[in-house]
Amino acid sequence: FVGLGMVGSHAGKRGNFIMTHARISMEKQAGTSYPVPENEDFRLQVLYSHKILNTPPESQFDRLTRLASVHFKVPMSIIALIGSDQMWCKASKGVNLQETPREDAFCAHTIAEAELMVVPDATKDPRFKENPMVVGEPGIRFYVGAPLITSEGVALGALCLIDTYPRGFFSPEDRQYLTDLAGAVVDQMELRRALLTEMQDDMYMVG
Repeated sequence: FVGLGMVGSHAGKRGNFIMTHARISMEKQAGTSYPVPENEDFRLQVLYSHKILNTPPESQFDRLTRLASVHFKVPMSIIALIGSDQMWCKASKGVNLQETPREDAFCAHTIAEAELMVVPDATKDPRFKENPMVVGEPGIRFYVGAPLITSEGVALGALCLIDTYPRGFFSPEDRQYLTDLAGAVVDQMELRRALLTEMQDDMYMVG
């Protein structure tokens, strides 16, 4: 499908993100329970440039969450985008979730990581053991999130896998496959943004 052939282009982006990651403040900002990137204003600017928040489902993103769930044999997968104070789901499989407060979102931690974030058992992780999505529905235990790193070198959200049972192992091959799928998500987002920009330019010229 469209996007998988373009995944290799994200190797350089990840290198840029690792450099950016060195500038991420892991200190909790006043009143927050999650790490906030030092380039948060720029990150949000890039996110809003995609004009993707609060938009209807789109098949290319739904397809990627289905692939993730089937390949990793997990009941839930989500393409999540992190706004200023909310996590918003562009696509999901196996869970009816549209948005959640950023402070409750595992993915709010994933965007502060240079690589995948793996949580084998959320009940044993001090960051998440009292999270409402752990102690309540959907009862998250296992979580893996791959940051969605754009060509600008910022992480807009994550492609994540969720299970209601702990898992003790996530292989290097698993890590690579999920990273590639996250790259395909970003390729689709950037293609979508380019098409929207082209349409707007055409409308301006016609006007």
